[in-house]
Order: sequence, then structure tokens, then C-alpha cells
Amino acid sequence: MNPFHSLLVISLGTGCAADLSLPSAPTPARLAVVSGNGQEATAGTELPQPLVIKVTDASGTPLPHVPVVFGFLQDVPDGRISPAALETDSLGGASVRVQLGSVTGAQPVEARVDADPASDVKATFDLTAVRERAGGGHDRGEDGDHDKEKVEGKDNGSGD
Repeated sequence: MNPFHSLLVISLGTGCAADLSLPSAPTPARLAVVSGNGQEATAGTELPQPLVIKVTDASGTPLPHVPVVFGFLQDVPDGRISPAALETDSLGGASVRVQLGSVTGAQPVEARVDADPASDVKATFDLTAVRERAGGGHDRGEDGDHDKEKVEGKDNGSGD
């Protein structure tokens, strides 16, 4: 074998490696609410529909296997999200079930890409817990506002 050929192959091999760039994993650019926003239910009960999101890259392509976390944006006694952390499915979607807390009023939930807590790749679900009306259903109160009372089936002294 000609020594010049060996040197040339080694030289070309080293130069190519520096120019070789593998595609990087797509970056989540958008987390969109698919369904479940705007729900209300009796305090302490599970929402009728799951919260559903979809994660896409900048070109709108769904991203599978992206870690996503869901959490209440404020202290919500007895509120639960299941599961609170999961990965998107093969179509970039994820869904969770929510049990509202025992206090009536707004109980917003945020979904965000788990990679960076400071990320802007997030969405908020506006959820509301209402008190149960005597005879079934739920009640927003006379003026349409939600009462901020703990629902335990006890007299809260408000005269209701």
C-alpha cells in the first residue's frame, strides 16, 4: 500500500468528522390546550373531562416523549392531579384527570414542558369548584360569584 494513500485517508477522515453534525432533537415550541378548559364541578369532586394538551415544535409537528408536568397555580386543599408528570404520546398529546380541591372558587391548573421551569412553553386551564346545591347540581350563589368557603357538609355560619 502506498504510504501517501494512508496519509490521505487519515487526513480526510479527520476533516470530515469535524464537519459532521447530527440532527438535534426537536425543541418544544408550543404547548396547546386541546380540551378540558373552562370546566366547573362541585368542590372535592373529579372533573367530568380530562385536561388534554398537545406539544409541537416551531413548525407545528407533534413531539412524542416530551416530559410534561401539571400543577395547581395556587394552594388547593385536597386537590389532586393524576398523573402530575408524564410524557407526551406518539402524537404529542398528554391527558390528566383532576379532582378539584375542597374550597370553592377558581382553581387554575398549569401544564408546562418539564425541561425548564422558567420556560414559556406552557398553558393554563381555568377550572372552577362550586358548592353543591341542595337537591343536586351546583350553585354559584345569588350574584353569580363563587363562594370561597370550605366544603365539608358543615354549617359555615354564613346563614346559607
